[in-house]
Amino acid sequence: MESYLPPPPSCSQSMSSEGSETSSSPSCIAATAAEGRAEARLIIDAQIKQEQEDVDGMCSVEDIPMSPPISEIPTLPSDFRPQPMHRKAAKHYVPKEQKDDKYWAKRAKNNLAAKKSRDTRRIKENHIILRASFLEE
Repeated sequence: MESYLPPPPSCSQSMSSEGSETSSSPSCIAATAAEGRAEARLIIDAQIKQEQEDVDGMCSVEDIPMSPPISEIPTLPSDFRPQPMHRKAAKHYVPKEQKDDKYWAKRAKNNLAAKKSRDTRRIKENHIILRASFLEE
């Protein structure tokens, strides 16, 4: 189905006191463009409505399969349930007499790694938030 888009109506040009024609004013050009867009929108809406009516006529409610009631839907197996990323390791208490230089070096290294991991995670989260706010605009 082809549609005809009529050219936008032109503003009438007036004669100035000197006898020459004046060009269309910016407000007239904007009004002409707005009218053209409105007409195009109406034509497109009519085409969409016609296509929807054509589609509606092709199938009926009887053709659409019924979904089972919620009570009959099987529960998800454990494989498909959300799992935690990782489980925390059990804390091991280290007696005071075993806390030597090697222990404290290991703790310092772990603390630095934890700080680095948290900072990296914060940077990623902030980046995601910035991208989301940019896309919302």
